[in-house]
Amino acid sequence: MKKIYLFFFLSSYLTVAIAQQTVGVFKNDSTSVNGYTLISNLNSSQTYMIDNCGEIVNLWSASIYNPGPVLYFLDDGSLFKTCKLTTGNFRAGGSGGRLERYDWDDNLIWEYDFDSPTERQHHDAVPMPNGNFLVLAWDLITLPQAKADGLDTNLHNQEVWSEKVVEIQPIGTDSAAIIWEWRLWDHIIQDFNSTANNFGVVGQNPQLVDLNYINNNGRSRDYFHANGLDYNPTLDQIIISVRNYDEFWIIDHSTTTAEAATNAGGNVGMGGDILYRWGNPETYQQGTINDKKLFGQHHPNWIPAGDRDAGKIMVFNNGFNAPIQTSKVQIINPPVLSNGGYTKSANVAFGPTTVDWSYDLPVFVDFVSGAYRMENGNTFITSGPDGHLYELDDRDTVVWEYVSPLLPNNVRASQGNMPNANTMFRATKFSADLPIFSSVTLRPQGQLEQNPTASNCVIYPNSITGLGSLESKIDEITIAPNPTNGQFIVRASGVNNSTVQVQIRDISGRIVHDETIKSANSSFNKQFDLSENSKGIYFITIFDGATVTNDKIILQ
Repeated sequence: MKKIYLFFFLSSYLTVAIAQQTVGVFKNDSTSVNGYTLISNLNSSQTYMIDNCGEIVNLWSASIYNPGPVLYFLDDGSLFKTCKLTTGNFRAGGSGGRLERYDWDDNLIWEYDFDSPTERQHHDAVPMPNGNFLVLAWDLITLPQAKADGLDTNLHNQEVWSEKVVEIQPIGTDSAAIIWEWRLWDHIIQDFNSTANNFGVVGQNPQLVDLNYINNNGRSRDYFHANGLDYNPTLDQIIISVRNYDEFWIIDHSTTTAEAATNAGGNVGMGGDILYRWGNPETYQQGTINDKKLFGQHHPNWIPAGDRDAGKIMVFNNGFNAPIQTSKVQIINPPVLSNGGYTKSANVAFGPTTVDWSYDLPVFVDFVSGAYRMENGNTFITSGPDGHLYELDDRDTVVWEYVSPLLPNNVRASQGNMPNANTMFRATKFSADLPIFSSVTLRPQGQLEQNPTASNCVIYPNSITGLGSLESKIDEITIAPNPTNGQFIVRASGVNNSTVQVQIRDISGRIVHDETIKSANSSFNKQFDLSENSKGIYFITIFDGATVTNDKIILQ
């Protein structure tokens, strides 16, 4: 389909062309999801939402904390932010300790410190459909306690920051109630100290975690280094990504807190024991290092019902300490049963032995990052260390590509300069068709990078009801004046039909004008008036029965 685009830009957006682009939008095809992407730098307090052309549509700047490290955009248009505290007992990579929620207009509406001398939120805190949050937290185990529970001090001779997952219910503006809890320490096994209650045969208990498993990832007080959560509301189960064990675990959330401390109860009847684990069977002595599939992974997550590969699990396989250092996004199909349990043969590792799909990133990224499947079947990837975002279509073609200009201390890189330390934990993209975007005020503020160059980027609507996509016959379109103070004229020639439909959408994708125009011949000349609308960027779509064209107009 031939499309003719006329782009006009406010003079404040224009800069002298540079020889090489370094940040911003590198690709924006019509098959990418028209949406808004939530991004932040790991070492900056500000959070941005940008459109497909890299223009800012909202900014949250009231928080004084760097992310700790995840951000979530909620259905009501609010920002849920985990925050990094710089004091206290727990200070390591992924440290958080505080939860905040801001409305669309950057007003703090809830805050809660999940931090004490014995626990701290870190890495992730996942919104749930019931309005609660699942919080991943460190759980302090003193050295004497760890030794009594079978820790081999020849391998590790200091306190252990174990893991727990807590469901909290926000209360008021600054409180929360803990309504469910799972502790890893209730589900450990070891074959070192025969006098401890948890002594047993590791290879015969894949539902438990070997306390003394050590691989080449090493150990610190952050002993297991869990780095992510995901929740499946259909199964009522939780995925936990455990970097130091090079695997992810699935546990049952349908238990009570009391059942979660045991091996009985819940939908599957296993209490808080591990239902399923994948990535490294050496951890439960049913495989060797040669059977390892994951290497320092991040962001395992279920693909939701209705999406391509629904029910499978996508994971960002960083490749940390892998024989060949390649970062991949992979999909596996877990052997789940109708009751939520998982099949496993005796004395062999959990399946599958192969992945269903794998995509190699162009660069090796050994930490942070993530990927997930979008509603239209595309795949959205965050290459975190280099602040690089990719959207793939169903043929693994990059259809949207962006390099973040966000630097530490709320600095934004200039176009033409190579960004330094533009690291992000992971970004998320949301379709512009979500209802929330029709009820909030989008604030176009130009490109996110400093000193942007003129761009020919256009926003492609995700869908227009009743419009087709056939070979173009419209050969000339003129919009004048552009920019406009409200009134402008659209002229088109080569029209294929006596009836022409014109839709005008704002930057959120909301239709602000929809009109059918009768034309006596192959051209039309029509005046439009947007003077009652907010200033910003609008998109005009013309359909003549065989053609869809899209043009951009700026309302001053």
